[in-house]
Amino acid sequence: MLNRRRLWLGLAVSLVFLGLLLYRLDLGNLLHALVRANYVYLLPALAVYFASLWFRSMRWSYLLRPLGNLSPAPLFSIIIIGFDINSRVSNFI
Repeated sequence: MLNRRRLWLGLAVSLVFLGLLLYRLDLGNLLHALVRANYVYLLPALAVYFASLWFRSMRWSYLLRPLGNLSPAPLFSIIIIGFDINSRVSNFI
């Protein structure tokens, strides 16, 4: 029962903030910017970004070796989540 309440509360909060975003967003300007954007650099930039995250996860795997044998794969998702939370928190400061 509690999980359902959390689910509906989370969905309600998400919909409220999505509504606020769409209310304040000028969709014409957004569409114009998306059409004018140069997407040639997007794929190489994403490849370099995720490669850097993979190297960070390998480094953390090496640094945490005295605590246990952690492979880079689970650390990769942990690093991505950490970067996401850090970027969201820094937007509020």
